[in-house]
Amino acid sequence: DLCDPILRAYLDATTPTAQYTYLSEYSTYVLDYQTLPITWKGDGSQNYTVYISENKDFSNAYVCKIKGKEFKNGICVPGKTYYWKVLGSFNDKPLGGGKFYVKDAPARFIKIDGVSNVRDMGGWKTESGKTIKYEKIYRGARLDDITDLGISTIKALGIKTDIDIRSTASWDSYGAVEKTGLKYYFFDTNAHYDYVLGGGDTEKEIRENYPQIFELLADESNYPIYMHCNFGNDRTGSMAFILNGLLGVNYEDLTRDYEITSYAFSHDNRWRGDGTGGTFGPNDLIQHNISNSNVDGRWGMMNKAFMESHYCTDGKLSTSIQNFLLDRGVKQEHIDAYKKIMLG
Repeated sequence: DLCDPILRAYLDATTPTAQYTYLSEYSTYVLDYQTLPITWKGDGSQNYTVYISENKDFSNAYVCKIKGKEFKNGICVPGKTYYWKVLGSFNDKPLGGGKFYVKDAPARFIKIDGVSNVRDMGGWKTESGKTIKYEKIYRGARLDDITDLGISTIKALGIKTDIDIRSTASWDSYGAVEKTGLKYYFFDTNAHYDYVLGGGDTEKEIRENYPQIFELLADESNYPIYMHCNFGNDRTGSMAFILNGLLGVNYEDLTRDYEITSYAFSHDNRWRGDGTGGTFGPNDLIQHNISNSNVDGRWGMMNKAFMESHYCTDGKLSTSIQNFLLDRGVKQEHIDAYKKIMLG
């Protein structure tokens, strides 16, 4: 199980109140990594090399050089079987190895050194019964402080494209663009929560940006994609709502995905309610529960705005989001191509 036991308990909880309890009780825990405890008996080497591969011959292996005799983190995908081995620096005989199966989960955190709150947007079930594909879109915080080790993880994941959805006021990462070597696209945006459906400057901003974003999402050669704002919370969370909601993920699961951000920081939690029930109601989710009082966490109001808008013609969130996107200039062919890439 790649999930920390606390995160697993939250994901397995079957009621909103139980899920809320895990969030509120463990709100200071940082769990944005994979728990992959591989150990072996050392041979006196100062450094060891860990190989993890889906293939028995270790072709296309994830390779990590470490000190010590314990490996904790990886880039594994839930629902897959992997082979592993460890080599010391003295000979080519493995000091340990075997295979393991990764327990299924909708949450797949990835530890990218120098970056926080990174996770796969795949794994969630849709209204059609399909599951969103892993290894397509990653969401997270800015790459400004990424280290060389973090860049090696980016390369191991095969990420090709960086979609930056920050505003100009918070953009300061051109150095990171050069370091990562990713295809970089910057969209000057501050649209999040129910303000996405607002008029004025927000509508103008969305009409300029969303058609271009979906043109990128419609081209499979751009994948895997890394999408981010500053911290991967509000603007990225709202974009994840739109992208996964369009694919048919229900509001309850979209909310759980949003709340998982709370396990990526020891502050600035994003979770429903103010301790009075933990339901999925729109008013309960206005409470932001974060240290930054300037952020208005109007998560529940976004769903309310979509479901009560004229875009909601059949009672489905996915339909409302699609109609909204079409009205903002996104092409149907790009929406269809995006769905095909993410759902097959």
